[in-house]
Amino acid sequence: MPADDVFAAAAWRAAHTQRLRPITVAAAPAPAAPAAAQGETASDLTRALLEARLQRERAEAAKAELAASRLSGELVRVEDMRRAIGRRLVAAREVLRSVGSRVGPLLAGLDPASAAAALDAEMARVEGELRALADDLQHHDHHHEGVR
Repeated sequence: MPADDVFAAAAWRAAHTQRLRPITVAAAPAPAAPAAAQGETASDLTRALLEARLQRERAEAAKAELAASRLSGELVRVEDMRRAIGRRLVAAREVLRSVGSRVGPLLAGLDPASAAAALDAEMARVEGELRALADDLQHHDHHHEGVR
């Protein structure tokens, strides 16, 4: 019996297990069954049922794979990712808002060159904090690749 193709296996089974002629469906199927045309053979119905079962099995396998990926940390929900990004943006905004209160007292009474140097140093510190936030987010993205 072929093991690599469901339809070939069903055909082999039909050919080797019952040596009867195909049964013709003359009446309409029961309401719960798929609609079958008059004259449809048992092998046609078997093929349709196997196709439906295969489609269902594939869908269940895909669903199980997604659940496993989420549990293993490979996938996260888009909404969780949006919340994480939102928290990082709030932190970045707070870093930028605090520049004035940190730098203002340092600049008072300084000559222009010293004030510019102090301001450059503070902006480098802010840039470092923003870079750390971006690195943290990138690390989060790499840890949770596949988010859709």
